[in-house]
Amino acid sequence: MLCLSHIRRALLFTALLFFIAPAFAQQGRLKLHISGIEPGLGNMQVALYNKKENFPDPQLTYTGRVVKPDATSDQLNIIFDNLPKGAYAAAVFQDINKNGKLDTNAMGIPTEPYGFSNNPRVKWSGPKYESAVFEIKEKELALDILVKRWKSW
Repeated sequence: MLCLSHIRRALLFTALLFFIAPAFAQQGRLKLHISGIEPGLGNMQVALYNKKENFPDPQLTYTGRVVKPDATSDQLNIIFDNLPKGAYAAAVFQDINKNGKLDTNAMGIPTEPYGFSNNPRVKWSGPKYESAVFEIKEKELALDILVKRWKSW
């Protein structure tokens, strides 16, 4: 026999699920496969942006990670879970000297390997948001990003 307090708890739990479940349904997983890494050197800095006006400012990322790659591999997989569905752009660089920033020479040319989502050709300027943007529409999206040194672009 159910008592009134059990029925109230069941109704409260059902109501919570009704409001919480749609939020989880609107989230996705992003799998980034990064290649071109120089094995055994530095960390990979990975930044995600969800606003055009913030890209690619390192101070205005939506979320990001710093990952130490395997010392023997030129590839790395990074997963971002529970991202709200929508538009994003990714910027990646290999922080060879581990100082937390993409180093450049006196002319402003990057001296460490870098890359962006959609692998736009970027040599004399950074990419436009439109060339790097992708959309998470489903439960999971996988992207490949190639990092290179400036002279290789």
